[in-house]
Amino acid sequence: MADPVDEAVSKVEAAAAEVLRDYAALSAWSILTDQPIDVAIEGDDILALVIRTMGPDYDNSFEPGAQTLNTLTLDVEAVAREAGVIKAKRAREGLAHALTALAADRTLGGMLQDMQEIDAATGDGQRRDISAISLQFRLQYLTARGNPFTILGHAGASF
Repeated sequence: MADPVDEAVSKVEAAAAEVLRDYAALSAWSILTDQPIDVAIEGDDILALVIRTMGPDYDNSFEPGAQTLNTLTLDVEAVAREAGVIKAKRAREGLAHALTALAADRTLGGMLQDMQEIDAATGDGQRRDISAISLQFRLQYLTARGNPFTILGHAGASF
């Protein structure tokens, strides 16, 4: 049986990846959602945005018995190499376009309650692509209390 938390999280990841794939300025970039943090992206010529999530954290206090507010961190990591040479400026440009694309719809089509950028960072030494840079977003979405499979979106929409 699938992990119920991962089911809701995978829906959010897929929606964010779709927004990035559909953004014209990122058409040359690969959008990856299953790249382990401890495995380097192979190749001498790569433009990749790697999506990872951390969480969710739960808040049941605002409406007991009805809904759970889930807070998830979405990490978008940019890796840019040309002829084996790291291209930090190109990675920053990729993240700028990713921010623009995601900020254009902070609810991912009504799925999220909110999305805010919270942090930017260079490689932290735990990642195999230590020259990569990343941008993190805080995402919030609702699920029915005790049912993290279904995201309760805006205007009664379910995802």
